[in-house]
Amino acid sequence: MAHALSSNTLAAAVRVHFGLSQAELGRYLGVTRGQVAHVEAGRRRLPALLTLRLTRLARLLPPPEGTGPPAFVPEVRSTGPPPLAPVVLVSEALLVSGPLAVEPLRQRQRQCARHLVLLRRDWH
Repeated sequence: MAHALSSNTLAAAVRVHFGLSQAELGRYLGVTRGQVAHVEAGRRRLPALLTLRLTRLARLLPPPEGTGPPAFVPEVRSTGPPPLAPVVLVSEALLVSGPLAVEPLRQRQRQCARHLVLLRRDWH
């Protein structure tokens, strides 16, 4: 029985950060899912042009791998299932301070929208 091993390669870090499957990252890079698996396992290397495409995404990773914003690490309080968060629609008049401040959330939303535009452009 095969066991999934975690990889510490740049391709794996990019894939995990953006929530991509190996097939999806392969489509972005123009290679097969199997080739991505080999790269993540360290059995193969990407050609220079594909490494450059991967590096574009890697720059968006949070430190220490990239230069993007720091990753949010949620605080773990109990061993039980996490409570369900209510869905809140953000309005212009909402002023909140602390960890739920509106402007950082809007900034992250804009960043994600820009990333999506870049990914869609590169896939076509």
